[in-house]
Amino acid sequence: MTKKKLTLRTLEHDDSLEVISKVELSTFMGGDISNDCIIRCFDYLDGAGGSYSTYYNYAISNLGYTAQSAGIQNSDISQLGAVGYLSVNELDASAGIQITGSGRTVTGERIMMVIDGGTSGVGHAVAVTGASTVGGVSKIQYYDPTTGLPGEMNAGDFSRMYAVGPMMAN
Repeated sequence: MTKKKLTLRTLEHDDSLEVISKVELSTFMGGDISNDCIIRCFDYLDGAGGSYSTYYNYAISNLGYTAQSAGIQNSDISQLGAVGYLSVNELDASAGIQITGSGRTVTGERIMMVIDGGTSGVGHAVAVTGASTVGGVSKIQYYDPTTGLPGEMNAGDFSRMYAVGPMMAN
């Protein structure tokens, strides 16, 4: 018997293999098919306030989303954050948003930023980790909990920002 090297090309041309959709794959792996960036950000920012599954299940049970939904709507962001005991308030870009070098508001809240989705119209939420000026250009550093990667962008290239802090008791 001769050994044959397994390559992507070999797999692509093997008619005996069946393609499995992401939905089917998730049933084998026991996971869900949603990878919502806002839920990922809240899970990252809240400490131990909630888990991904807590936010996800709330969105399904109480906000009417399905696993195939396009993403969390802007109007539901504050309510969903409250599940993890987060106070979430949209920041007014027209009034100017001051971000500290450590990526917080001047009053200490963490910041969730939605990067403009361009022509698709669907934005992507990330956690702000810092701000700086490089060569006269204001930059925002961020961590993307969905991909697990850091990034940087020009300060004017976001579509929305939210102050995210602990919910205060009345």
